[in-house]
Amino acid sequence: MRKEIKIKARPTRMIKREGPDAFGPDCAAIICSSYASRFDVYKKYENWLVMSFDDTEDENYHNAFRPEHAEMIKSFVDRLDENIRELYILTDRAVSRGPAIEAALYLYRFGRNSDLPIWRSPGNYPNTLVFRTLCKTFGIRFAGLKTLYRKRIKRSSFDSRLRGSYRITK
Repeated sequence: MRKEIKIKARPTRMIKREGPDAFGPDCAAIICSSYASRFDVYKKYENWLVMSFDDTEDENYHNAFRPEHAEMIKSFVDRLDENIRELYILTDRAVSRGPAIEAALYLYRFGRNSDLPIWRSPGNYPNTLVFRTLCKTFGIRFAGLKTLYRKRIKRSSFDSRLRGSYRITK
């Protein structure tokens, strides 16, 4: 996989509307859905990975993100061709699982703190189980501490937005 690749989390409705051909030959995609069987048709494409797991942070939940899922993602991105310029992470809403995978991939590919803009973005609430498990699989040091720190960043950015929306004027 090339180092300059653009990684983008998007909702699955994007491919339902546009189809896989709209992405072009220099794009790859990871589809993560609670309803992955709806996307089985995309398994035939070379640079597409379709996975099923639910959006939960409870690792004991029956369909939670597991280390096996993280291994699948790692082997998929490691074997991508050099000509791939964009990697789409397509999830049901692109709010939790998608940004978590995107953030972990940024850390894996670009190094320290390259994922912070994702955590600070107002529309993202990265799934900490997905992020922590991927970081461990990618061999990123201090995965648990990084997750706690980023969770704190998310909470503080959310709190500051709340304070700004409840201004009292005379």
